Amino acid sequence: MSTSIALLRIAPLVLSTCVLRFSMDQLLFLWIFLNPSLAKHANTVLPTYLDIFMTRKAYVLSAFYPVLIATGLANRFLADPGPQAGPAAARWWYDAGTLLALLHFAFTARLNMRVDPIIAKASFKTEARKKKAAEMLGWLHLHAFRSVFVDLPCMFCFGIAVMRCLVRVD
Repeated sequence: MSTSIALLRIAPLVLSTCVLRFSMDQLLFLWIFLNPSLAKHANTVLPTYLDIFMTRKAYVLSAFYPVLIATGLANRFLADPGPQAGPAAARWWYDAGTLLALLHFAFTARLNMRVDPIIAKASFKTEARKKKAAEMLGWLHLHAFRSVFVDLPCMFCFGIAVMRCLVRVD
């Protein structure tokens, strides 16, 4: 197997791992704002922080996801016609990983609907602060659900596909 084909086989796994890591970072860094000891400052900073964060997040994901999906599809169509081993045996796993990568976007509209009211420059009265925290908690729960049930299985599918392609069982 040539180096370029080997890199193509591994690319979806590496990219899906990067995306999952970024997703976990989002949970880690945004959950901090729900800490009661930070609420006074977080409610003031959160709208601006999320506005900047979501814009930069869009740049990161728009760089990773098209390449992730393209390499998943390329691996599907560049599979050997061989019977039991190699890329032909991995085709199903590349397909599943690519579908899960596409499924990631099924959550985008709902997540954006949850973050838009937080970013909106509303008054910062006590009730508005509590509402922003509740909206942030809802966003985090939905994001965590997508991370665990879409992004993590996507990475596992590509991991199995890579093992099927690169490890020959005789």
